[in-house]
Amino acid sequence: MKKESWFGRMQIHRLRKAYVGVSGWKSDLPGYSGFIAELQWGLANLSEAQREQADDAVFRAVLFGPVMVWLFRIMGKRFPQTTARLFTLTTPMAFSFLTGRIHGTGKFSLQVPDCRFHRQGGNALCHHVCRGPVHRYFSWMNVPLTLKPDDTSFECQWRYGLNKD
Repeated sequence: MKKESWFGRMQIHRLRKAYVGVSGWKSDLPGYSGFIAELQWGLANLSEAQREQADDAVFRAVLFGPVMVWLFRIMGKRFPQTTARLFTLTTPMAFSFLTGRIHGTGKFSLQVPDCRFHRQGGNALCHHVCRGPVHRYFSWMNVPLTLKPDDTSFECQWRYGLNKD
């Protein structure tokens, strides 16, 4: 297994801190494995409202705080195609620490050939902690993102916006 980058370690630390702050439970496992364990615990033990609150904390941690989230929301409303393209270009750098390799397949689309999060977390975590909250959160930011995971190959197709490539 490839060694985690300093950026990946820093981001996982930020995500864990945000999630544990809401869930109240911290795994003894280190790094990424600990984060997956915490999310699995949350899926099994938190109410839907608590999970939404935890998801919100994690998204804000990933997107560098509430100011950037509101900026993206305004940009998405005023310039939807430009914002969708910006996310398409920056997602591989911003999220590969969670998913593994991400590459572009079109102007507004990406592919994760073997999603690390899905493989390590399982189908329930993929669908309930990743796909559902991502759809909800990016729609709220006025840049719809559709994720289409494959539960056997762990491949995932990402599509920003509503336009055809």
